[in-house]
Amino acid sequence: MLECVKECMITSHCTGINYRQLWLMCDILGDLKDLTYEINCVYSAIKTWNKSMAGECKNHTCKDGEKCVSDGENWKCEPAFCVDSPHSPNAVSDERFGPYRNIGAAIKLKCEHNYEMNGKPYSECLPSMQWENWFSCVEKQKCSDGWTFASDKCYLFVYEKVD
Repeated sequence: MLECVKECMITSHCTGINYRQLWLMCDILGDLKDLTYEINCVYSAIKTWNKSMAGECKNHTCKDGEKCVSDGENWKCEPAFCVDSPHSPNAVSDERFGPYRNIGAAIKLKCEHNYEMNGKPYSECLPSMQWENWFSCVEKQKCSDGWTFASDKCYLFVYEKVD
């Protein structure tokens, strides 16, 4: 858990962590609206911890989306996460605990009603701190009444009794 606290301290706009003991992982939180209650999950506000844990980075001034990295003597800011959530027309998040925005993370999305997925349902946070969508949501193909859409075509099934 201490590593999670340190990571939060060196990351811009981090206000707290969700530490999942059984999974040995943590979520760095920028806003309490990102907080999701879970069994065996510990939330800790970063202001309750001593800033000295961040070492040379304790007084960093990194911009939103960056984190402080120290070589022991000097520190610098590097990209850490995508500031905004991914955007794709007619798509919504399919993540139970909200979007993970760290560099290299991909989150799952799904298309809204009347739209279907073209590609893989993920958006990845790139080192440029921008999202790359691996899909697009396209309007579902519609067929005339009585016809069935399958494999990009409309089919009419006619049932006749044959003697």
